[in-house]
Amino acid sequence: MSRPVVAILGPTAVGKSRIGIGLARRLGGEIICADSRQLYRRLDLGTDKVPEEEQGGIPHHLQDSVDPDEVVSAGSFARMADEALAGIRSRGALPMLVGGSGLYVEAFLTGLFEGPERDEGLRERLHGIRRRYGEARLHRLLQRFDPHTAARLAPRDHQRVVRAVEVRLLTGRPLSAHLEAHRRTVRLPHVRLGLQMDRERLNRRIEQRVDEMFSAGLVEEVRRLLEQGLGPRSPAMSAIGYAEIVTALQGDLDGGLVAARELIKRNTRRLAKRQLTWLRHHGETTWFRRESDTETVKKIEQHLAGLLQ
Repeated sequence: MSRPVVAILGPTAVGKSRIGIGLARRLGGEIICADSRQLYRRLDLGTDKVPEEEQGGIPHHLQDSVDPDEVVSAGSFARMADEALAGIRSRGALPMLVGGSGLYVEAFLTGLFEGPERDEGLRERLHGIRRRYGEARLHRLLQRFDPHTAARLAPRDHQRVVRAVEVRLLTGRPLSAHLEAHRRTVRLPHVRLGLQMDRERLNRRIEQRVDEMFSAGLVEEVRRLLEQGLGPRSPAMSAIGYAEIVTALQGDLDGGLVAARELIKRNTRRLAKRQLTWLRHHGETTWFRRESDTETVKKIEQHLAGLLQ
């Protein structure tokens, strides 16, 4: 019988990558990246990828696997992850899923809730609300219909907001209720391990990380991507850290790059909050307080000792 997938989950900036690498070294694991931004090639500084020389020789599957102008759906991610999983198991290694992109995690571990077929007429009316009144109005509609889903989706994520409203109107049940029923299925045997820390400490880490990204040349990285022909509306450029800088470089943000830095910090803090909300409502997760790398790895290894036999 194959060993279960070990999923290392948590909000952005909590340090999942470092703990994943530490555990993989101790347990003979290989990592499947479940960060929707780290999948993209050429997006390095703003996605906080661990440099290859710091990965300790641990394979990182799916990282740098798609071009920045490609759209990666949850379904396509699950198919790519399945291929990586087959290779990992063929080598007798422990498969480890590391990341905070909740929909990707669920698609891989439990499968996708298919939902009703798209209603193009309804979708056009909903997009019409967005175009006429703005993303915030559409998001408030979702908050009324499905507060749990609204809590994990940002207003600018209008495609998913439209789908969530559509599911509620077509089925009479909120998307969160469908997902709750669906998550009881198990597509792959797995163990969910969550990393957490107090809000103030996490926020300080987020702010420090953003400052370090700017010092390392994040603005220059965005400029280079644009000069290489990557469109400002490409999928990769919608990521936090890139979208704000693009807006500033185009002259559409009061305060320019100074304001962009602060906006990235704010948007990242909000992302971390949404990620925690998602993770706490999906799957049975054992949570660990994020301490030093050594101490955290030790505690998780002890927890896993009886589960991976």
